[in-house]
Amino acid sequence: MKKMPEYDVTEFEQELIDQVPIAVKTKDADYIVRVLTELYKNEEYQDLLSALMIIEKYLFRAYELLYFVEGKCIAYDFEGFFFDEEIHNRTIEKAKKALNKDEAERKYQAGVNLVKEGNNDEATPLFKASALGGSVNGAYNYGVSLCRGEGCDVNELEGAFWYWVAACQCHPRACANLAMCFQDGKGVCADEMTMLYWYLRSGLAGNVDSMKAAANLLINQLGIPGQEYVGTQMLLATDNLEDSDTYESLMDTAFNLCGFLEPYIYNRYFEE
Repeated sequence: MKKMPEYDVTEFEQELIDQVPIAVKTKDADYIVRVLTELYKNEEYQDLLSALMIIEKYLFRAYELLYFVEGKCIAYDFEGFFFDEEIHNRTIEKAKKALNKDEAERKYQAGVNLVKEGNNDEATPLFKASALGGSVNGAYNYGVSLCRGEGCDVNELEGAFWYWVAACQCHPRACANLAMCFQDGKGVCADEMTMLYWYLRSGLAGNVDSMKAAANLLINQLGIPGQEYVGTQMLLATDNLEDSDTYESLMDTAFNLCGFLEPYIYNRYFEE
């Protein structure tokens, strides 16, 4: 039986979390985004980290529903989309098959050309269209636009969502930017463990600087305590990546650390 990781939540936090299924019953993704965003950004709740991280999970899921499923004439189990991982993954996969990825890549390239000309604001609508069309690079660049406020209002929460969309597809810079969001609490809850996870994912995708960042976090006992030695060995390994054995050992270590962290990351499930 798949379920969310256990969190140590107070009675009041549980009442806050229980508002998620209440919102879901409306069967209106745009409404759910508004309701969950209001809960998420309510200053009275800012110290309720466990509750907010769970709401964050469902908020990202509501964005997925809004952008990739609704309007594409796909039959789906509404409540299952939120509360059952297999139904959610199956629905998203089906929705993405309806996307025109060739057109999305053309719009992404057109946006890149505008950026090269210094027209960043004009590129943003193209990056958005590209992201909605399923381009991983479009998703990353639209996230950048939202976080910087280029051609749109600054929206760090939605920007973090688009980083997440690209990061889940192993985009190295999206993984790194998402890690920095969790480092600084920009758009998402600041969380050392999740920050470490996405730096590791970025490193596994080929970003050496991110691997070094992950190693330094471990050395400073951030994300996972008591792993200073592992962090030190990882950092040394990043200076000798030409050696195949060293490279494979580093990748294996990073992969295993990600596996250890996944049950605790807010958007992950695990087998009981």
